[in-house]
Amino acid sequence: MKRFLILLLSISAGYFTHAQTPQIVCYQAVAANDQGAELTKSNIKVMMKILESSSSGTAIFTEEHQVTTDEFGLFTLDLGSKNPTDFAKIQWGANKYYLQASVDAGSGFKLIGTTQIVSVPYALNAGTADVAKTAADDADKDPKNELQALLVDPVAGTLKIVPLGTPGASDQVAFSDKDSDPTNELQSLKFDSSKGELSITDKAGNNNGNVNFYDRFLGAPGASPSFPQGVVGKYKFVKSSEIYTVPIGSTFYVTANATFNGQMKIEYKGTPYEIYSFPSSPVFPSGTVISKSVFTGFEILNDKRIEPVIIDLKNAYQIPPNKVLIIQSGMEIGPNTLLVDNELTSFYAVNNGTQFVSIPGGPNGLTIKYSFLINTPVYTGYLIDMP
Repeated sequence: MKRFLILLLSISAGYFTHAQTPQIVCYQAVAANDQGAELTKSNIKVMMKILESSSSGTAIFTEEHQVTTDEFGLFTLDLGSKNPTDFAKIQWGANKYYLQASVDAGSGFKLIGTTQIVSVPYALNAGTADVAKTAADDADKDPKNELQALLVDPVAGTLKIVPLGTPGASDQVAFSDKDSDPTNELQSLKFDSSKGELSITDKAGNNNGNVNFYDRFLGAPGASPSFPQGVVGKYKFVKSSEIYTVPIGSTFYVTANATFNGQMKIEYKGTPYEIYSFPSSPVFPSGTVISKSVFTGFEILNDKRIEPVIIDLKNAYQIPPNKVLIIQSGMEIGPNTLLVDNELTSFYAVNNGTQFVSIPGGPNGLTIKYSFLINTPVYTGYLIDMP
């Protein structure tokens, strides 16, 4: 037959100032078997006795409780709640007292142990104190005149500590502003994910400074030379039967183009073009109209550091000073020859991978031309500041 143990956790008591208020002691313990395993969610009986003078003294109080343990084997009972009259008769300050516990887990009560009751339950003895005598410990008979209240005066800008009994006299702590506007110190934080900028603006919307978290080129999430602004944007899939226009204030990066021969039909600033999707995917500035093409890609808000361009080499193109031109698309597969500052320069385009062409403008700018008079290409790309 198994033997059951009770591990005492705590005993606590409240304080009472009126004799008619029930006096109880909160008893809390864990029930476990002789292997140390908790008796979880079990119905058990607990017999509590208070012994006088010694651990083998006379029982002056007995009380039985039916309790249920929780998932940890823990149970709680209120000693004195079953027999409050006899419990209230105990003179806690007159003798030593011991608490004896027995448990019935289904095979009769078994003695668990006896322990001395120490200082905590003696708080119950305060229940016998004379109320009038307690009040005499104060300097007066008013139990409320030590109470104070905090008052805020929004007009004067003060925090007052006011005695409830005499609201005329008070101490105060001033926190008044130096002007009459209580909101002009408020500021707003705004993060622009397209630029990586955290801006601080005042109540009127004035910008008081920016912190750029994309402080280097290709600093945005997923950024690469083909996608310098990163890849976090509003994605689109456009069918050949649809006409798509890049929204004002946005740039569109093509991620895949299923059009025959890799060509895309576009219109930019009123002029129609056919764009080859080599060596990398095209990039289109705001206002570009794309039709009769099947493609995917994403819109992303413009970044002042990255300027998308469409270049028609029927005429020479001037790369601005201190800028780098990145050509994304427009070359035919194979070798391509350009006049760069009147020097023949060859670039090679392939039909896969992420190859791109970069041409620095230098401190004074640079001119590029197509080396032949026929089949002049149209490039897409972007300009960035030289590092």
